[in-house]
Amino acid sequence: MDQRRFVVFLILTMLLWTGFIVLRMYLAPPPAVVQNEHVQQKPADAAVEPEKPAAQPPDPAKPVDAKANAVAPRKRVWLGNINLSSPYNMAVLIDSQGAAVELVELARYYDISDPSGYFGNLALSDSPGRTGAIVNSVTPGSPAAAAKPDDPSLAAGLKPGDVITNIGKLTVTGLSDFEGYFNRHVRPSQQVSVTVQRPGITKPIVFMATLARRPVAVVRPENHQYKTDAGELVQLTYDPLSLLLTLESVGSRSVRQGAKEIGGLPSLLSSNWNVDASGEDFAQFSFTLDDAAMQAIGRKGGLKIVKKYTLAKIPDGAPKAKESKSYHLTLRVEIHNLGSEQEVVSYRLGGPTGLPLEGWWYSTKLHPVMFRGAGARDIVHKQAGGGHKLLGNPMIVSESKARIKNNEPAILQLLEGDNAAGLDYIGVDTQFFASAIKPQPGPDGGPLKFRRAEALPVQDVMPIPKNSLKTTNVSVQLVSDVARIDAGTPLVHEYQVFFGPKDPDVLEQYGLGAWIELGWRVFAFPSLMLQKVLNLLHGLTGNFGIAIILLTVIVRSCMVPLSLRQAKSAALMQQLAPEIQKVKDKYPDDALKQHAEVQALYKQHNFNPFGGCLLVFIQLPIFIGLYRCLSVDIDLRDAPLFPGWEWVSNLAGPDKLFYWREWTWDIISDQADGYLGPYFNVFPLITVTLFLIQQKLFTPPATDEQTKMQQQMMTMMTVVMGIMFYKVPAGLCLYFITSSLWGICERKLLPKPKPKGEGGAGGSTVPALPKSTSPNGSAKPASSKKKNRR
Repeated sequence: MDQRRFVVFLILTMLLWTGFIVLRMYLAPPPAVVQNEHVQQKPADAAVEPEKPAAQPPDPAKPVDAKANAVAPRKRVWLGNINLSSPYNMAVLIDSQGAAVELVELARYYDISDPSGYFGNLALSDSPGRTGAIVNSVTPGSPAAAAKPDDPSLAAGLKPGDVITNIGKLTVTGLSDFEGYFNRHVRPSQQVSVTVQRPGITKPIVFMATLARRPVAVVRPENHQYKTDAGELVQLTYDPLSLLLTLESVGSRSVRQGAKEIGGLPSLLSSNWNVDASGEDFAQFSFTLDDAAMQAIGRKGGLKIVKKYTLAKIPDGAPKAKESKSYHLTLRVEIHNLGSEQEVVSYRLGGPTGLPLEGWWYSTKLHPVMFRGAGARDIVHKQAGGGHKLLGNPMIVSESKARIKNNEPAILQLLEGDNAAGLDYIGVDTQFFASAIKPQPGPDGGPLKFRRAEALPVQDVMPIPKNSLKTTNVSVQLVSDVARIDAGTPLVHEYQVFFGPKDPDVLEQYGLGAWIELGWRVFAFPSLMLQKVLNLLHGLTGNFGIAIILLTVIVRSCMVPLSLRQAKSAALMQQLAPEIQKVKDKYPDDALKQHAEVQALYKQHNFNPFGGCLLVFIQLPIFIGLYRCLSVDIDLRDAPLFPGWEWVSNLAGPDKLFYWREWTWDIISDQADGYLGPYFNVFPLITVTLFLIQQKLFTPPATDEQTKMQQQMMTMMTVVMGIMFYKVPAGLCLYFITSSLWGICERKLLPKPKPKGEGGAGGSTVPALPKSTSPNGSAKPASSKKKNRR
């Protein structure tokens, strides 16, 4: 009776709490959703102002500006296209400041953390001296690029140089107005009108655009903000962009410890490079260190550094564009000796930064080494001739902090041995996306050699709150081996840089199959098998939710014999309960004698007390395998249970009925500290409720206070487990819900085991009850009729 009241109390509490939240949501709509309060990724419609160089940390040997490149204007160049009908799988934005990759957006994957409508990346900046926001670039294939003007004589799409003055009836006074409107007020498929003032045209132009889903950005600019102990908000500068390059050494001069570049030389990281040529799928940048710049470090002659990016296209006739080998840039690095004497040079190449943080507060990545922790972003590498290795975010952060306290550079060496070595790959790994640098063979056909390969945080790790350490923006940097460059013979190195999904078919084409980590083999094998079955069922049904339900039915159908054995074991245990109680009453103070007598009773009736647990142990690898399958399968990411619904729109994450972060306490809904997370989820509540119902229906009645206490503890443990697994993927909850419903129906519909002599074909192995017991196994008094006869 106490258990029943406790279950009713829990259900009523959940209903009251849900009603309160829904009422609050109805009366006070929530503000814009913030996925990570500590990490501020640059909005898709904003970028660093073109006239303002990227902020650099203090450098004791700060490079000077290059006269040869001082007049080069800052430009942004787009490669590729995000239109699904284009021959590209992504669009890449390259900034001439440092000739760095600023943004990579995938055409066939969408941002599941931002439901707002997508207009396009415009690299906006405030218009000096007047209202409006200046367009500096337009994503190819975006709604902004396809927007239709009210003047039919004009071409479609916004252009760099346009000044946005209005969005509908809203007057745009600056960048913040534009960002605020598109982050809060719009959804995909919504139509918006944007008014721009174009140079050379007096009349304002009104563009109409239909918004799309926001594509996922594999890398993007990122900055951070934290609250001090006094509650003040501290805004930090933007982290470095991806694939920055500078010289590591020239002759006997090299980068000093703690510095970013060679002192006295112009800055290759923050200066604007010349855009030599560009097209739909390529862009070439160059930076010249003239004779005057080289004389500042005691060298003669000049150097010209060239970076050429070429974007891969989807191969003609590819059966599945989404899985083709077209998720990479080819980076060609050239260093030309402009002098007459041989020069000795090495360079430093930065890795990718700002990879996605989606799901960092609920997802859990696996580390290939037992008892090691992984973060939201980790460093993965493979030295030539070695094995695949992962350096977890927690270790990078802890080691970096220790080095900073000792006044040492916050870098971790990855290469083994003292000599220059080759690398098969190195990069940054997240839950569903990754970026890898794959050095290509050198001019002599052998592997490129590197003096150092390093992992490092690209943000200041000291102010990061402890609960957000796993979100640290980490990256890598490569230091090439020293090369002797003759006059007229350039040094040429090539890299294949992967930016894409962790799809097994895609990764295998790039030799990166080991990047998908499934853990111990005992669980990895069922995970792979379940993944194949799920994909097969999805191919038949077209819906992963239905596929998971069918998978559950298949698994439970195969376990019907075990379920019958478990039911028979439970019934037998119920029958033996009075006899066991008699043994306990007979030997109340002799635990050894009790145990011996109970074991003899079990042996007499051929009963195995652990027989009922067999089903649980067999399902354990399936449960863990399915959990890991859901955690790494890119196909389940963004897979909806109900197409067109925002609820349960991602079976690889929580169901997210609604956002409740602003209506509850931090201890409940904070992303980093909260036990439940910023979203109210329904599936875990349904799962726990069904577990409690199963316990109530199938647990034998307590025969003593000890058994009663054990059953109450089991009920409490179920509730605690529900809280612990509140943020598990919705697909896993769907498996448990289906399995629980199957179990309830199975127990109710299948015939119950009967004691011997009570009918049934062939009898039963369950012993007959003594006549002095009731149907539930408890002792009952003698018949009142017999008393009357006496």
